[in-house]
Amino acid sequence: MSGHDHPHEHHDHDHGAQGHDHSHDDGHGHTHDLRALGRHALLVALALNGVFFVVEAGVGVVTGSLVLLSDAVHMLTDVIALVVAFAAATVRLQPRSDDATFGHGRVAVLGGLVNAVLSLGAAVVIVVEAVDRLQAPPVVPGAPVLLTAAAGLVVNLVAAWWLHRSGDRGVNTRGALVHMLGDALGSVAAIVAGATLLLGGPLLIDAVASIVVAVVVAGSALPLLRDVVQILLERAPRGLDLAKVRERLRARPEIKDVVGLHAWNLDDGETMASFVLTTDVLDLQKLVVVADEVRDELEHALGIVHATIEWRPLDAARACCDDKAKPAPSEDGTDHDPDRHQSAA
Repeated sequence: MSGHDHPHEHHDHDHGAQGHDHSHDDGHGHTHDLRALGRHALLVALALNGVFFVVEAGVGVVTGSLVLLSDAVHMLTDVIALVVAFAAATVRLQPRSDDATFGHGRVAVLGGLVNAVLSLGAAVVIVVEAVDRLQAPPVVPGAPVLLTAAAGLVVNLVAAWWLHRSGDRGVNTRGALVHMLGDALGSVAAIVAGATLLLGGPLLIDAVASIVVAVVVAGSALPLLRDVVQILLERAPRGLDLAKVRERLRARPEIKDVVGLHAWNLDDGETMASFVLTTDVLDLQKLVVVADEVRDELEHALGIVHATIEWRPLDAARACCDDKAKPAPSEDGTDHDPDRHQSAA
């Protein structure tokens, strides 16, 4: 006997276990609402940054301030990144189809990748220009730099707050939020440079503050790039202990062992899992109910929002999908080795 119970079908069909479908549907509806709010927040942030980029770049050109031009370059990457993020968020809201059976969540991950790469590129450009200016720092008026940087700080904080309050924690929106916070720290560096110049401080402060901006930009982009690569490589989600997942599954009396377990993220915070469970229960209807209960438990306790479950009887257990997890002890105290059993057709 072998039964397959798929979570994607579960959302659309009744498996005979009353009271489970509504919780899953409500969870997906909540996720869709968060994505819509995230998309709206991205549009607001794009409008704010687009307008201020023109202002900051203009003042930077007129005054010759590298720190303002550096922050404007970062702001430009923000605008480009926000356009990409908004487009990705729009596509992500499209429903699943036969061509995109998991939906379009990975498009948003690609948006996060573009964000990270643009930020790192901007950091390199800023550092190269700053090193040149350290050789012969130009005279830069402090007042325009100070006022423009202060206005930029307000814009960045408002945009960051708007993104945060949307509740969307996917890498796409989080990448945009990282951009806003990095820009806010860049504005702080520009404020310090403007105040120093206004008080008659050394002209080198403009170039030094620009390097600080570049370091902040790179420092915010690297963790984002790490998370995006982690998702695209389909590594186990950070913070998810697979040993605890196995322990939780084996704690149920109907489940004798977990002989196949894989977990990955579709987007940050949208964890998927598939596993093969061995059982001595022969009642398929009961196993359907148990599968629904397991999904609910994994979603609420560990954040696994999609789970694909395959049931196998003990006499047809096998290691699958190169699963190397240590088998659970059998009732006679010896290890249950799935490889010793004949593979089921």
